[in-house]
Amino acid sequence: MATQLAARFSALEPTLARLARCAHAALVPRPPIAPVSRPLAAPVFATTSPRHYAAPAKPLGPLKNDAIAAEFLRPGSTTATRNRSRMAPPTAAQLATVHVYYVDASGQDQGLRPFNDLLAALDRKLDDLVQVATRPHPETNAATPVVKLISRKAQYDKVKAAKKKVAAPDKTEKEVQVGASVAVHDMQTKVAKAREFLSKGYRVKLTVVHKGAGNKAPAAKDAMMQQILDDLKPVTAQVIKPPEYAGRNVTATLAGKKVDGEA
Repeated sequence: MATQLAARFSALEPTLARLARCAHAALVPRPPIAPVSRPLAAPVFATTSPRHYAAPAKPLGPLKNDAIAAEFLRPGSTTATRNRSRMAPPTAAQLATVHVYYVDASGQDQGLRPFNDLLAALDRKLDDLVQVATRPHPETNAATPVVKLISRKAQYDKVKAAKKKVAAPDKTEKEVQVGASVAVHDMQTKVAKAREFLSKGYRVKLTVVHKGAGNKAPAAKDAMMQQILDDLKPVTAQVIKPPEYAGRNVTATLAGKKVDGEA
């Protein structure tokens, strides 16, 4: 028993010695650390980049009414190369110095006129003074606005007509796809749709689409395309592209023959 205890004490002796050294080091006071003299770094302050404001959105369309004079009176600007910015409406004293070339509603050039007088006579509910061009001033040779009196209804009708304007039917191509295994009724519906397009003068691209693995043989798809072409002959002006294969699909393009009464 005593032998075992002595063996265990011998095994713990290194550990106990290390603990004693650590305890002694903790109890012994350490000498103060001498300060190190070195130059201090310059303080770093948070900096912010200057604020950049986005340029204001350019107005849609030409300058109108007060905006014409505001742009003309902007310091350092010319109406030929203008950087349109948001400005307060010009004062009466400023407007008195502005002269523009005036074109009346009938298109007659009335020559140089005080812009202030034109604004005073303007019925803003019905008409607008619209800048249509610039012309050199006879004395200073500076770019001077040319304004025209245009009714608001005419401007509205012009915009409305532009929205309604569509491409000519013979320049527009429609597409009708038919599955190679389509049912008879569905095929008749597709052919009726293609006939409607062709009778309005549209170009129509016909496609017999290969769908699935258990589809018809190429000869059957050729026969289906030929049947469709035969059904559409009365409203076909020209076969632009004869039937051809694009992968496993068959395509053909027809030019329509416009029928009277179709729109």
